[in-house]
Amino acid sequence: MPSRAVCAITWAPVEAEHACSDVRAERLRAPKWPPPQALDQLTANRVKNEVSPEIDSLRAQVERQSTEQRLTDAINQLEIDKLTFARITSLATDQDFELTDKPSNANFSSLTLEAATADALRGRADLASCHSPKL
Repeated sequence: MPSRAVCAITWAPVEAEHACSDVRAERLRAPKWPPPQALDQLTANRVKNEVSPEIDSLRAQVERQSTEQRLTDAINQLEIDKLTFARITSLATDQDFELTDKPSNANFSSLTLEAATADALRGRADLASCHSPKL
């Protein structure tokens, strides 16, 4: 039990921050101008006026749809990771929160399971209460 809890508590904020970074990256990658509808109209007009081949219009549509899908996937993953983090930290599932602190870049390769468990039991009352002997 403590080993799963320690792993979950350790990695949940890291995964949530990673998902935030993915959303930011996808939003930066998405074109700002022209708006997607205007770009579709522009490429359709170019094809209609025989200025560019139809394949260019199809490529533009596929690129736009791929960008939108990557952004949607990143946002969905962020929401999943935030929900997981909320469950682990005993927040209400309908409580809104925003991750403001970035997780530290600690070196976990030298950390043993026993040391991590002991540290978690010292620092987290909820874990310690689960691990303490019942009277």
